[in-house]
Amino acid sequence: MEECGGSTASKTPFRQMKPQSEIVDLPSTDQLKTLFFASAAPMVGFGFMDNFIMIQAGGLIDSTLGVKFGLATLTAAAMGQICSDVSGVVFGGVVERGLSRIGFNPPSLSQAQRKLPLCRNVSMAGAVIGVICGCLLGASTLMFMDLESGDRQRRSHEMFGAWNQMVDQCHAIGARNSTIYSAGGDVGAAIPQSGIVRDCAESGIILRCERYNFESIPPTMCVPVLTSDGKVVAVVEFKGKKIDHDVFTEDDEKLAEMLASHMSIIFMTKMGDSLNC
Repeated sequence: MEECGGSTASKTPFRQMKPQSEIVDLPSTDQLKTLFFASAAPMVGFGFMDNFIMIQAGGLIDSTLGVKFGLATLTAAAMGQICSDVSGVVFGGVVERGLSRIGFNPPSLSQAQRKLPLCRNVSMAGAVIGVICGCLLGASTLMFMDLESGDRQRRSHEMFGAWNQMVDQCHAIGARNSTIYSAGGDVGAAIPQSGIVRDCAESGIILRCERYNFESIPPTMCVPVLTSDGKVVAVVEFKGKKIDHDVFTEDDEKLAEMLASHMSIIFMTKMGDSLNC
């Protein structure tokens, strides 16, 4: 208290009371619950679609364009994210419209109530939890995907390139043409359903066309590529000799067997235990 000319003045600050018209009623508990779920539901759909499309598109790009052009996995993931964002722009608002059609509408709050810190925090919490749940649901598709497919195909592509280079440079055999047939079918030509290539893959031994009385085809020799446990992973077909009216000999078989052995080493180095997948 302070005396001023015989009177006393108080130091208590002056409080300006808000007019009755500016007092905002707090939303009820039911309104806050409805606001929470109304904020969470669209974000569940957004999170699910965003993660689902990114994973599926990124995986597809990684196992196709990534293998063909040697793209890194993160590059494929970035391209998948582009697809996801584009789909979000194209299909934006679909979830909200769908919820509105089934009668799920946000609570009727006044503009002043929506500006309250309590309502803003409840709305933000609903959106955060909703997008987390949606992303987790979208990521659950990983449990049903072959996560090693891209790496396995990339290794197969590298291995097949090394095989082709080895076969092309094997001039000692003297074949006009050569083809590598893959048992897995991931790279190269698939083993046909019938013929000398199929018989070679099933028997696991070197076959020459003179063992088949096929006069209508040029001299042919098929060589299996075997793993250490004797499983056929590929067949190399040599067709036609560079010297006319010549056939494949036992010496050619020995050279081809040596070539197949080196190809098997490359396979085991590149693919490892992927045969058991």
